[in-house]
Amino acid sequence: MYCIWKQKNGRQPIVHLGSEGDELKVLANDMKAFLRLLAIGYGDLGHEDTTSPPVDAEGINPDFQKWVQEDFGLRIPLIGDDIIQEAILTHDDFADWVATKTN
Repeated sequence: MYCIWKQKNGRQPIVHLGSEGDELKVLANDMKAFLRLLAIGYGDLGHEDTTSPPVDAEGINPDFQKWVQEDFGLRIPLIGDDIIQEAILTHDDFADWVATKTN
């Protein structure tokens, strides 16, 4: 599941919350970065290897890519790891935050 993590400082990164409450990680700094990440065409951002282009081209949606590029003026990278790593470095640890809410 993808969620918006509303932080006290006003930032709203996009995060992944696994179906069992695991696989907790920050995916993107904001909605525009998340749109760029989605447009790459990965099947499941919580589990796929984002250090490489998508394995299955079936997830690539040219109409969505065109919309992201033209309506938002965003560049779509070949791989998603740079977007994810930037978000991880920019925000607190999502798993630690979730742990404070569930204990």
